[in-house]
Amino acid sequence: MANPLRQLLKRIAPAFVAALLGGLPATLAQAANILGEFYSNDVASNDASCNAGSCAVLFPPLPSGKGLAVTSVACTFRIVGGAASITEMRLYTLSAPSGFGTFLKPVLLSVVNSTRTYQSDDVVLHLVPVGSRPGVIFIAVNAQPGQLGPMRCHIAGILRP
Repeated sequence: MANPLRQLLKRIAPAFVAALLGGLPATLAQAANILGEFYSNDVASNDASCNAGSCAVLFPPLPSGKGLAVTSVACTFRIVGGAASITEMRLYTLSAPSGFGTFLKPVLLSVVNSTRTYQSDDVVLHLVPVGSRPGVIFIAVNAQPGQLGPMRCHIAGILRP
């Protein structure tokens, strides 16, 4: 004799699944319109973008007419010798007022000879408006010229109209 609950589930399951999936987009293009397009970019600092107290990277301009919801940030950078210590690290938007941004958490990965290598790998929600550019900066105290950098960062998120 069959289990009555199992028989009932067999009868209602297809209708239940169809009802759940009925509101989903039928094509990938429709999904991209609703959810936005995936965005991912890597950028590295050069000597000119690191000075005695900070090191920064600026990502390329976003596609025309698009804003960005950044969902993850990963960076590596180093401090060579000396007594420099990190006071802050943040993801920022170039057009935003100074001092605003999403703070990141750098972690010391290794110390080799007098070079400290740090990594930050954060899940965030940082909104970059249309016409703006995202960037990452870390600020160190007691740093001398040539002690900071280079820095390499990756961001990922969803482009929005």
